[in-house]
Amino acid sequence: GYDKILVITSHSQDFLNGVCSNIMVLQRSKLKYWAGNYEQYVKTRTEQETNQMKLYAKQQEEIKHAKEFIASCGTFANLVRQAKSRQKMLDKMEEAGLIE
Repeated sequence: GYDKILVITSHSQDFLNGVCSNIMVLQRSKLKYWAGNYEQYVKTRTEQETNQMKLYAKQQEEIKHAKEFIASCGTFANLVRQAKSRQKMLDKMEEAGLIE
């Protein structure tokens, strides 16, 4: 629990930086918590979003290469096993919502 909490809505970043020591944001029906003032929250959140976008781009590149590999295997016996393995990986990524 929280001994003391104050909910503030403000458009003044200077005010929020001076008053807030912790930031809570309701995002996608989840309450997210950041330690620090508003400026620190913006910096941390920006860094997290940048890292998520880099990870997403890397995953999409891996998916693309896996699909190209599967398509190129044809009926070569030694490659079919690898293609099936990569297809399983893609299926798991799809279940996790990484691809459609």
